[in-house]
Order: sequence, then structure tokens, then C-alpha cells
Amino acid sequence: MIPGNDVGYQYARTGTGYAGIGLLTGYPNLTGAREYIEIKLSDTLIIGHNYLVEFYVSLGNSSGYNYLATDAIQAVLSDTIVYDFAWQVINLPPSISNPHGNIINDTLNWVRISGTYQAHGGESYLILGNFINTNDSCSVDTTGSAGGDASYYFIDDVAVFADSSASLQDNSVNSSYTLYPNPTSDKLNLEINSGVNSECHLKIFDASGRIVSEETFSISIGINERELSVSGLAEGVYFIDVSIDGRNAIGRIVKE
Repeated sequence: MIPGNDVGYQYARTGTGYAGIGLLTGYPNLTGAREYIEIKLSDTLIIGHNYLVEFYVSLGNSSGYNYLATDAIQAVLSDTIVYDFAWQVINLPPSISNPHGNIINDTLNWVRISGTYQAHGGESYLILGNFINTNDSCSVDTTGSAGGDASYYFIDDVAVFADSSASLQDNSVNSSYTLYPNPTSDKLNLEINSGVNSECHLKIFDASGRIVSEETFSISIGINERELSVSGLAEGVYFIDVSIDGRNAIGRIVKE
């Protein structure tokens, strides 16, 4: 149930729900069961392309149980579905990791975990969990009580995007689009290398799909630069749709 449930009290970061996962159990030896979440991607990753992987976590804070905080949170991208019913560590190399020593003990806010991944090609599944050996994990009891023996986190807003800091190609109009700096807190530069004289229709959406900015401007063959102000937007993830001659490319913006 949202926001109250068996392992804590937390509102969804966006939408009306979230998932939960046990990363470590059996304190102090931490040799007990682990849980994993597996998601099928909407598109297969393309070899050599860079992708941004991100998700948000919040530590469980049930009043009847003391949960351990840990840094041991990773994501794996795989070209095959992973089955493992042993409740033990899945021995796969992480594609992205929360930095070692960055213990996440926030029970009030959602904490972003993200990283860039270069695809080997064919990846269709994303698995979240703790993939590292217990001896390499770092965990701490957030309450200092010996009663806590598990690490449980809520997870929300899981996503894999084409890296919008790289060019987005649309060969049908022989144009490319580049966004920088990204993430940004103030201004975003849009550089369009256009193969046609035309108009560019630009829309920025928030995570719920609501249009927060929209404009149309003329472009010519060659390099076209446009400065976009995002200072008025709240922190979070946004999507930019750049359309030329009815053909579009979608990028991702992180507002800090």
C-alpha cells in the first residue's frame, strides 16, 4: 500500500506505486537471502551506443524493524532473461553501480542512482539488486540497534535512455542533434547540424508526459545553435522532442 506498508512509509516519487527489494539479510554475517528485480526493456540496446541508466531508492523505515543502510546497489543489463531461485548472490558483473562507500540511509527522500553504459548489443533485460560479494559490501545499521538484520529499499522511476549528450541521428533528413551540458541547472544548448532548410518544432515533457515548454523556429543547412532556459523547471528528468519535417528524435534532460 502507498504510502504506508509493512516495511515503511513512503510516497511514490512519481505516479502511484513503487517496488521494493531486499539487498542484504542475515546481519552481521549478511549471508542470507537476496532479492532481485528484473525488467524487460521496451527496445533492444544497440552495439556501441551509450545509454544512461537510472533509478531512485529510499531506505525502508518500518517502526517495528531496523533496516540496514548499504552502498551495495547495482544494475545489470543482459541479453538473456536471468532465472535464479536460490535467493543467493547472482554472479554477474554490474553494468552500473552506486559508488562504493556511498551508503544510502535516507528514509525521507528518493536518492538517484545513475551511470552510463556502452552496449555490447542485444541487451533486452535490466536487473536491479546486489551483485557483489558480501566481503566487498559496506553496510551500517541506521539506528545502531542490533535488532536490524536486513537491508530493504523502495525503488521507483527505473529507466534506460539513449545518452542525449551524444548526437541523435535521423538519416531521413540527414541531420543530427546534440544537447549539452546535461545534466544542467540553468541553460541547455541545442546544436542542430541540419541537412535541410526547414523549421524545427521543439517540445519538452516532464516525466508524466506533460508539455512544459514548446517552440518552433527556422533552421538552415549547417550548424544551428539554440539556447534553452530550464531554470524555471523543477529538478528531475525531462524529455526533449526535436522534430524536423515531421521526423523527430527524442532526448533526455536532467535538471539539477
